Amino acid sequence: MQKRDPALDLVRIFALITVISVHFFLHTDWYSQKVAGGKMLLLVAIRQFLMICVPLFMVLTGYLMNRKELSRSYYKKIGHTIAIYLLASLACLLYRNLFTPKPLNLYESISGFFSFSAAPYGWYIEMYIGLFLLVPFLNLIWRNLKNKRQQLALIGTLVLLSSLPSIFNVVNFQGFFTAEKILNTTKNLQLLPDYWGCLYPFMYYFIGCFIREHRPKLKTRTNLICLIITSAASGIFVFKALYSQVFVSSSLDGHSNPFVVALTTLVFLFFINLNYSRVPAKANRALAYLSSLCLGAYLVSWIFDDIFYPAILENPRVLNRFWMMPIAVLEIAISSLFLSAILDRVLKTLTSINTLFRKRIHAQRSLQKTLLVMTAIRQLDQSN
Repeated sequence: MQKRDPALDLVRIFALITVISVHFFLHTDWYSQKVAGGKMLLLVAIRQFLMICVPLFMVLTGYLMNRKELSRSYYKKIGHTIAIYLLASLACLLYRNLFTPKPLNLYESISGFFSFSAAPYGWYIEMYIGLFLLVPFLNLIWRNLKNKRQQLALIGTLVLLSSLPSIFNVVNFQGFFTAEKILNTTKNLQLLPDYWGCLYPFMYYFIGCFIREHRPKLKTRTNLICLIITSAASGIFVFKALYSQVFVSSSLDGHSNPFVVALTTLVFLFFINLNYSRVPAKANRALAYLSSLCLGAYLVSWIFDDIFYPAILENPRVLNRFWMMPIAVLEIAISSLFLSAILDRVLKTLTSINTLFRKRIHAQRSLQKTLLVMTAIRQLDQSN
C-alpha cells in the first residue's frame, strides 16, 4: 500500500482556504470600488495571489490521476464526488428554503441539482465531472509523449492558447491600459488566438502530470522569493490596467492569467518539496481527515458566507472591512469543515446501509439458487 503524502493534503487544505478568502472580496462589495491608492494596490496583489485557489485543485487532479486508465472501475469512482455534491446541495437548499427570504419552489430545487446551482459554488463540480470523464484520454496523450521535451511542448502550447492571450490581447497602443481594452473592444490589438481560453483546466492538469513525473526541485527560500516577486508583478500589472476605474473582471485577472499559472505552480512545488519526515503520525492522520472534507466544505461554505458577511457589511467603509478578513475566513472555514464532517458521516452511514442491503439481497439470491438446485436433485432422485 502506497504511503499517503501529507504534502497533497496540505495543498488541498490550502486551496480551500484560498477559495474562502477570495470569496471575501466578492461578498464585501470590493469589486464596486475604484482601483486607486496604496491599499487597493495591496488588495489587488492579494486577490491575484488568491486566484490560485481553483487551479491548485486542477493541478492536484493531474498529479493524482495521471496514471488512470479507461475502465469501468475508474468511472464508478465519480459516484463519491457526486454523492458529496448531492448532500452539499441538499444542505444549501434546506438552508435557503428555511432561513433566507428567497426560498426555491420544488421545480427550482430539483432543476438546481442538474444545473449545479443548488449549491451556489457547484460550478466546480460541473467542470470536474467533464475533466474526470476525459482523464483516461488525457492520460493516453500524456503517456504517448516520448520525452520531457515533448511534455513541455504540450504544456507550452496550452499556455500559449489558454493563458498568454489574457495579457497579450489586452495591449492598446492608442493609450495605456484602459477598461475598454480589457473588455476587448475594437481598440485592442489581438496578438494571439483568443478562442481557446476554456482549455485552461487541461493546462493545469498536464502541469500536475509533469510535476508528478519529474518532481522538480526548488529550494524553499528561492521558491518564496519567486512567489513574492510574481505576486507583486501580478498585482502591479492588474492595478495599472484598472487604475482609476471600478474593478472590471476579465481574463486578465482570472484563473488562466500567466501570473496565476506561475503562482499556482510555485505554491504546489513549495508544498511537495517540504520535508515531512518529522511530522507525527497523528498529525498526518488529522491532515488526511481534514483533506477528505475539503470538497464538501467548499460546496457548503456558501451557507456560512450568507451567515457571517451581513455583520461585516455593517462597516460602511469597504476597505476597512478587510481588517475582519482573517477572522471571517477562519470562522467560515471551521464552520464549513464541521458541516462537511456531518455530511461525511451521513454519507458513510448511507453507504454502510446500502452495502448491508446489497449483501442481504445477494444472500437471498444465493439461498434461492441453492434451494432450486436441491429441489432439482431431489426430483431426479425421485424419478430414479
